[in-house]
Amino acid sequence: MNKLILDADGVFFSERPYWNASLASALCACGLGDSVGGQWQALADTAYGRMSLQQVTKGRGCNSNWDMTAVFIKALEDRLVHLCVAECIRKGNLSAAMHELKQAAGSLWRDAPEKERGRDPLEGFGIVRDSEFFRAAVSGFQSILRGEPSIPLCLDRSTLKEPYEETCSSFAQCVELGFSLRVCTSRHRVEAEQAIKAAELGEYLPPEAVTTADEPARAQEETGVKPLGKPHWFSPMCAALGYDAAIECLRGNSAARSNGTLAYVGDALADFRAVCGAREQGLDIKYIHIRSGVTTREQEELIGGSIGVVKIIDRLTELPEIVGRLGK
Repeated sequence: MNKLILDADGVFFSERPYWNASLASALCACGLGDSVGGQWQALADTAYGRMSLQQVTKGRGCNSNWDMTAVFIKALEDRLVHLCVAECIRKGNLSAAMHELKQAAGSLWRDAPEKERGRDPLEGFGIVRDSEFFRAAVSGFQSILRGEPSIPLCLDRSTLKEPYEETCSSFAQCVELGFSLRVCTSRHRVEAEQAIKAAELGEYLPPEAVTTADEPARAQEETGVKPLGKPHWFSPMCAALGYDAAIECLRGNSAARSNGTLAYVGDALADFRAVCGAREQGLDIKYIHIRSGVTTREQEELIGGSIGVVKIIDRLTELPEIVGRLGK
């Protein structure tokens, strides 16, 4: 069976609401929320539309949006950075505020020593995922998404990147070309299924076709191996072969084999690295990269020139033509 595995956010869902929430929760956690006032939407547009603030973490393989929250909070813990950002926001100089935050967050990054190449990318920012600091950042992020406190920003997590008709048409064409659709997302299952249902995509993406953050979390408990979320290869392996087969591959008890053509559509460096890892494990899987603003031009050049990469595209509507060539 031919399978087309889709990352959700940045591929067919808009990830912008999550980015908005990351920025808002970080500023609120550091006591700067009230100073933004009615400038929230303008601040977010400056941060992500003009400054590409998301690339600070996404471009370094940190896949979860609450990773972004934690990094922003840590950057703002520096007193001088905090004061500068606060003063720029107070004066309405939003570009200067976001430039300062981007520079401070980026300066936290330290490349991994050779012996730590497989580390959690978040550790490159000096943050331990299993820490009270990180758990507090996640809690704040989730509170913002629940509307606590309420801020004037778009936080609709079921927002599609493309019009509904175009999204459905692209999915239907891929199915007609002989591909079964799968999803491989870092959202938790309850949220992923709710968002897919709200977007009326259940016809193409039923629950059994969705791999979520719950699967690597479960595997971590069963095997003691962690972290298994993207950019680790476990999630795409799970989407391609099923949970039990992916666990056997993780334990080294079986090889990664699949019948038919496999292709993965992602938008982030973490997606690309996860697919590369799956290929290193022996899985014959292709990669298609869709531009969403989370990778730099240099990273796209690296991705585009790599083995197993089919093409870099701008829109989901370009996918059927590529998939049609893969299925021949």
